[in-house]
Amino acid sequence: MPSRNLPIAFAQSPVTDNPTILLKDWRVVQTSVGVIYFLGARVNAIRGALYASAEMLAIDLSQLRGRTVNGRVIELVGPPSKEIKQITTLMHLFMASTPAKARDITDRLDEIALRTERTLRAAC
Repeated sequence: MPSRNLPIAFAQSPVTDNPTILLKDWRVVQTSVGVIYFLGARVNAIRGALYASAEMLAIDLSQLRGRTVNGRVIELVGPPSKEIKQITTLMHLFMASTPAKARDITDRLDEIALRTERTLRAAC
């Protein structure tokens, strides 16, 4: 059943049906309260199947993967998206699904990895 608080483009199946999601053309966003989400296009899904993760609990940027609060593993495939139209679409849909303000932090991942790697890596 799709999540009620997300636009249809971001509808999610139960973790038991899809315990691991592969995302291509991905971006990473952080809300004003520090919560991090992965956004992107699902690999092997129908064209245009965009995805927004649940809140990320653990992130291992050296492996380009993370685990959500509900236990789903998200693997990032290939480089982050550089397509302005796709980034704009992802951010617009994401902002419509959350009351918190968010910003794209993809271009700051190296800096963020240095600060968080020790505390988050063990949880992945």
